[in-house]
Amino acid sequence: MLALAIGCKGCGDDGASPGARAEAEPEGTTRDQLRHRIASLKIDLTKSYPKRADGVVDCGSDSACFVVMAERCEPALLDHDLSERSIFMTKKVHARYRIEGREGEDCEAQRLVLSRDMELNVGAREALATKGHDERAVDAMRAEAQALLRSVTPPRVTCRFTSTRVLELAVDIADKKHLEGHFQGSCSEVADGDPWPADLALPAEPPTAPPTAPAP
Repeated sequence: MLALAIGCKGCGDDGASPGARAEAEPEGTTRDQLRHRIASLKIDLTKSYPKRADGVVDCGSDSACFVVMAERCEPALLDHDLSERSIFMTKKVHARYRIEGREGEDCEAQRLVLSRDMELNVGAREALATKGHDERAVDAMRAEAQALLRSVTPPRVTCRFTSTRVLELAVDIADKKHLEGHFQGSCSEVADGDPWPADLALPAEPPTAPPTAPAP
């Protein structure tokens, strides 16, 4: 039930989505099939985007821009909000993606997860109550779903994709598809102290306001 709640396809087993297979091209997915999906999304692969001085295209939240850059495997950034609704909960993930560029025959990319949360849908508590779950059980269920979500979405990963795989990831982002399967196999978690792009630095914590002195 929790795997369903977080939209986790294949969590903890080998039944991941097609994008989860490491290194090999996704079964049944070809460049031509992806181009057909791109055409249906009305994305112009010939479009040019301005580059920063360091050669990176900052797509902001423009997923079409990211698809274009993924098709070329050229450096690009994307901020993306994913919302996946299940019966009782909605999974929300805010992440930043970066295409590093070509590394031999592969395309290197990274993902920084800025926030991950599970929210109870409107009326979920009432619906669960009718099934015999009290408030404490519902809160425990949400906490467990959040813990599972965090376990399957590590905060920092770096990936070596084939050219088709990185394009499929970008198209799935644009097409609002399930994404976690892409990061099972071809990616590894980044530990503290490992090299990491400055573009993907965590936002600085806001300064803590000094305590207010009591009025005399």
